Amino acid sequence: MQSPSSLHRDDRQLEQRERKFLPDASAARSFWRIAATHLRPEHGPGAVSYARTTYFDTPDLAYYRSCGGPVLRRVRVREYAIAPDPEGPPRRLEHCYLELKQSNASMRSKVRLRLQHAEVARELATITDASLAPCVTTWYRRRALVGDDGLRITLDDLVLLCRPLPLGSPLLPLAPDHVITHGPALVLECKSAGAPPPWLVDALAPMREELGFSKFVLGMHAVMTSSFTSTSRTTEPLAAAR
Repeated sequence: MQSPSSLHRDDRQLEQRERKFLPDASAARSFWRIAATHLRPEHGPGAVSYARTTYFDTPDLAYYRSCGGPVLRRVRVREYAIAPDPEGPPRRLEHCYLELKQSNASMRSKVRLRLQHAEVARELATITDASLAPCVTTWYRRRALVGDDGLRITLDDLVLLCRPLPLGSPLLPLAPDHVITHGPALVLECKSAGAPPPWLVDALAPMREELGFSKFVLGMHAVMTSSFTSTSRTTEPLAAAR
């Protein structure tokens, strides 16, 4: 008998506030200058991370269909590489993270497991009775600032929406035929456990919050409206939506 995954917590409260914005370059630079005076770089001055996130769904797209309900749920695996600066050579992290994220408007919860790639399939099998298969992969470069009170701000660029890529395969370089389309030029996210500090409220005021924005939903839309076809197992769950 399978033991329940510690990820499967449907009753987990949406405790963390998450706000998302799609600023232009000028607005992003202005905001980042302010935020950098209050927070510290997550990976060191000038450092960036590269993230590849593969989303999984059931054959009937239960997680994708949840975007039409009160709580959007997604299961994903994140793989990372760290570079000392935007032009520096990235260092691939050996482990990955299996996550269950739930969100409603600007509130969210997330449970994550740090795993070796070989352990992912076993954990996925315990999350739901239905089989889970990879549906879409997103890729981006990220800068991050953090505070001691749990405040975390990230700025993503070079966002790409891709067909599913094998876990454990090289993060870079990314072959052109893997990419379906480009995502937004910049994605700014602010995550906090409680009320945001006044300086953050003031700095965000000129920008419009993108309620409901999700890389998962954006990626699924890209997959289902793209012209690429495949008979591989990785695209089987999409058949229900075509």
